[in-house]
Amino acid sequence: MLPKTSEDPAQVWCSICENARIADEGWYDASDAVACWSLSCEDCVAVSLHEAREVILVDDIATHDAKPS
Repeated sequence: MLPKTSEDPAQVWCSICENARIADEGWYDASDAVACWSLSCEDCVAVSLHEAREVILVDDIATHDAKPS
């Protein structure tokens, strides 16, 4: 099971998606296109975490603000 410190679901993504998020300065059109999001239950995420080389685990992601200029 994943560590749980909030009521929000755990969110994970790989380093490729993290680099896209950083380059796009948040989750916007370009980074979302790279991410190709999907939903998984906590057990499936735990298996993916075990099999992955590198992932980013986010406990409490902030809400989306307007993209900086």
